[in-house]
Amino acid sequence: MLPAAGIFILDGLILPLTFYLILRKSRYMKNIPFSTYLRLYIIGVVIFPILLPRKHLEYWLTTQSPSFLFVLLVVQMVNNIFEESGKAITLYAGAGKKGISTYSAALLLGLFSGMSYGIGEAFTLSVIGMKPVLNKVFGINLTLLFITWWWVLERFYSILIHTVMGGLVGVSLYFFKKSGYLKAFLLFVTALLYHEFVDGLIIYANFHQTSRFSSFVMNHMYDAILPILVLLGTAGILILFRKKEVRL
Repeated sequence: MLPAAGIFILDGLILPLTFYLILRKSRYMKNIPFSTYLRLYIIGVVIFPILLPRKHLEYWLTTQSPSFLFVLLVVQMVNNIFEESGKAITLYAGAGKKGISTYSAALLLGLFSGMSYGIGEAFTLSVIGMKPVLNKVFGINLTLLFITWWWVLERFYSILIHTVMGGLVGVSLYFFKKSGYLKAFLLFVTALLYHEFVDGLIIYANFHQTSRFSSFVMNHMYDAILPILVLLGTAGILILFRKKEVRL
C-alpha cells in the first residue's frame, strides 16, 4: 500500500503545497488568499471524476470506427475538449473574475488549476485501479493497473503536464474576459493540441507496436518521453510569462 500512499501524499499533498508556497512568494499573487487556492484544489480534484463518465461516449465512438486516425483525431479530441474545459471550470469557479483579472494571475492560477485537475485524475484512476467494479460507472477499464512506484512517477509527470495545460487555459480565459476572442480561441486550441500531442504518442505506440519509434516511446517513457514533454510545456509557459502579452 506504500505506492498508494505515495499518490495521495507525494502527488496529492506535498506537490500542491510546494507549488502554493512558491506562488505566494510571487509579487503577482500577494493579494490571492489561501482560500482561493483551497477552492481551486478541491474543485480541480472533484471535477475530474464528475467529467469522467464521458468515457462511455468515447468507447461508443471507438466502436463506430476503431481506426488509428479516428481514435487519434476524433475520440482523443473529444477527451481533450472535456479535460481543458474542466480546467477552465476549475479556474473560473474557484477564483472567479478576480482570478483572471490580470494576465499574470490568470496564468499562475491557471497552472494551479491544471495541477489540481491532474491530482484529481491521479486520485480517481488510482481508486478505480484498486476498485475495478468502478469501471462500469466511469466507462474506463483499469483492471490491469497496478499501483506501483512507477505509477506514482507517471502520475507526477502527468500532473505537471496538466499544469502546463492549465496555464494555457488560464491565459485563454484572461483574453476571453478582455474580449480578445481570437487570442482566447488560439490559446485554448494550443492547450488542446499539446494534450493531443502527449496522448497521441501513446495512441500511436498502441496502434503501431512493431515500429521502432513505438518501442522507443514505451521503453523510455519515464527517462525520456515524459520528461521531454514536461520540459517542452514548461518552456512554452515561461515564454508566455516573460512576454506578459501574446502577439498572435
